Formats: sequence, C-alpha cells, structure tokens
Amino acid sequence: MNRSHPQAALSVILPTADDYSTIRLTVRALRAQTAQHRLELVIVVPNDHPQVVESELAGFAGVRIVNAGPMQTSNRSRVAGIRAATAPIVALAEDHSFPDPDWADALITAHQARFAVVGPVLRNANPRSMLSWANLLLEYAPWLEGTPGQEMKDLPGHNSAYRRDLLLAFGEDLDELFEVEAVIQRELVARGHRMLLEPRAVTNHLNFSRFKPSVMLRFNAGRAFAAYRTTGWPMAKRALYALASPLIPMVRFVRIARFVLQSSTYRFLMPAVLPALAAALIFDGIGELTGYITGPGDSPKTLGSIEFNRMRFLDAGDRRDLQSRLDELEAETAATALAG
Repeated sequence: MNRSHPQAALSVILPTADDYSTIRLTVRALRAQTAQHRLELVIVVPNDHPQVVESELAGFAGVRIVNAGPMQTSNRSRVAGIRAATAPIVALAEDHSFPDPDWADALITAHQARFAVVGPVLRNANPRSMLSWANLLLEYAPWLEGTPGQEMKDLPGHNSAYRRDLLLAFGEDLDELFEVEAVIQRELVARGHRMLLEPRAVTNHLNFSRFKPSVMLRFNAGRAFAAYRTTGWPMAKRALYALASPLIPMVRFVRIARFVLQSSTYRFLMPAVLPALAAALIFDGIGELTGYITGPGDSPKTLGSIEFNRMRFLDAGDRRDLQSRLDELEAETAATALAG
C-alpha cells in the first residue's frame, strides 16, 4: 500500500487505535483539501491488517501505512508516523477533527516563513452540548475560530504542523518529550524557534459530551500535563506547584469566562456553559494536583485508550449526528464502487 511522491509538501499523521473505520471521516476531509495532491497521508495502525478502503485514498501525493504495534499512548503512535513521514512538514490529525478544505494549503503557505510550528484555529463540530463547549474551551480557548493570526508560545495539541527536521533533532528523547505537546513546544521556543497561529487553517473538533467520560478525560489530562511539565524540576518546586494547584481551576475559570464574555462570537454561551466549565476545571485541577505529587501514573495510557473512536463519548444526539455522517460516507463509497 505504501507509496510516496518526492513533491509531497506536507505529511498528515493520522493514527487509529483499531482499524481504518474510525478515521474515515477525517480521510474524507483530507481528500477534500485544495492541496490534496501535495499531501502524504501517513496512517498509523496497531497491526498489519488495517483493512483500508483503497478507493478512499486516491488523489494523495503519497500514502504510507505504519504499523506502530499495540497502542501505548496516542502520541507514541504519532511519533512513529513522524519518523516514517517523508515531507518536510508534518501535520497532526485526529479521527475526531475534520479540517476545512483550505486547511492544508494555509499550513503549507505559513511554513514558508520558516516557523517551527504552525497551528490552526478550531471550530466546535458538536455545538449542541454545553459539556462539549466546556471541554473545547478548556482545551483550546486560546485558539478558537475568530482568534487573529499571531506568533504564540504554545499552539493546539494534536492538530498543529511541525517542521519535521526540528522534531527528529530530539532523537530518542522525542518519544518522551512528545507525550504532552506543550513540553515539546516549550523546548522548541527555548531553542529560539517561532510558532504561528494561522486563522486561515480551520479544523472542526468533535468534543466529549457525556459527563462520566469527561471526568475521566479531565482528570487524566490534568495529571499527565502536570507530571510532564515538571520533568527535571527539583522537589521543592514541584511541592510549591502542588500547594498552589487548588487555585489553578479558579484562575482558569476566570480567564475563560472573561474570554467568552468579551467575544462577540462566543458570548451566547453565557451563562449556560458555566456549570459544565466549572465541573470540568475541578476534575482537571484534581488531576493536576495528583500529577505534581505522584507523577503521571497510568494517565498517558488512559488518555491513549480514550483518544480514539469518539462515538463512545458523545451524548445520544451527537451520536445520531455522527452516525448520519458515517452512513452518508458509506453510501458514497458504495456508489463509487458500483460506478467503477
């Protein structure tokens, strides 16, 4: 299946924890890219039998299937894809994030200015639920659609595009550093590299909209972030952050609430989103406290296990909407097969 092309400008790294079926909607969005002929699609799978639908992979400059072995963490799979890619820029994609057609072209163009990382802005792909909005705001508020293009010191994880040579320069340390993308971005900035938010690159992000899975997500995300951001810190500094961690949810709540109130685009969420946002921040904060004290524990593996197949973590209405899109894609593929 592997085929490459020397003129690929951007490799899109798209992992799956099980098989091709869970990434089909993202592949569909990538096939609709205006720059599709300049894209190398790198699909990272956990075994030798991804059962891809080859007719849905036509039109790319190259397609590579990478067997990364049984899923450990989602970012370990991404690093395997980065190492196997051939284009000078690698963009991270998700099975629950669906780029607009100009996304790839905007990332390629922005990288011509030699930025180390270029990030997209995000739009809510399941905006009915306030819990979906709370999770999106908590993870991506600084980079939501409507934010102007600007240089930044951090960019959206799992969705940004990197210069591949700069990542490979970390050698074997890349696997560990990439566990929390904020850490690798911090390292790149420390080395004097620049990062850009590009508002012409837009992706539609599907968010958890069920409560119990959201609690699991928020606790483990907070724990992993705290543990990896403090790598190499002296115990006294870790203890200080642990003591201050109960204040962090309050500070973040005020910051996000202010952002929503001051935004003409997102002001409609107030005050309905506040209870869900408060709950999400509390569990994220408990996770952060745990990470400062005890380290990451099993959080990276837990996050890896819930990173994929987002259908499981959507409420009934969101599941119906997503299933409808999958049924539509299935019908399109069947029609193409009959026509062929």
